[in-house]
Amino acid sequence: MKKQFLKLLISVVAIASVISCSKEGPQGPAGTNGTNGKDGNANVMYSDWITYVANFDNIATLKQMRVTEPAYNSNFTDSGGFYIAFIRWQENVHYTLPFEARFNSISDPIVQMQCSAFTTSATNGFMTFTIFRQDRGSIQTNFTNLITSGDLQVRYFFNQRHYQFTFKKWCDITGLL
Repeated sequence: MKKQFLKLLISVVAIASVISCSKEGPQGPAGTNGTNGKDGNANVMYSDWITYVANFDNIATLKQMRVTEPAYNSNFTDSGGFYIAFIRWQENVHYTLPFEARFNSISDPIVQMQCSAFTTSATNGFMTFTIFRQDRGSIQTNFTNLITSGDLQVRYFFNQRHYQFTFKKWCDITGLL
């Protein structure tokens, strides 16, 4: 048994030393530069942070902001495009929509926030950002103050082909990493 183990060990060491040895030679000539390729994120479109203004519905139980977005059209959706939206009310704290939270205490009703995108033609569409209470009651004063103070902001991203929108590009744009 010891002889077999010793033979196996010597064989492994001999093979490893032959494989790991390499002869170094002079540096070869530099290759030619290739042609520039297409940017892999060419189809990613995004908005700046937009201050939330309830310009579509502004009642005690429902706040809606509508943003016209020509890039979100039927051509975009028919070819597999998609969107992702965020909301924030503090610098560098982003929430992906839909989002829901209790804003004052654990017993407060849940406030829900969501984004919907609609196409109206081959050349036009819009985004609607909606805020409402889960129980359809009046939205709490503390939350409506975020809207009236201008601290609540939204942002959205579009991608024509999802495989070109890399996680790294998303993190670079949003500043999350």
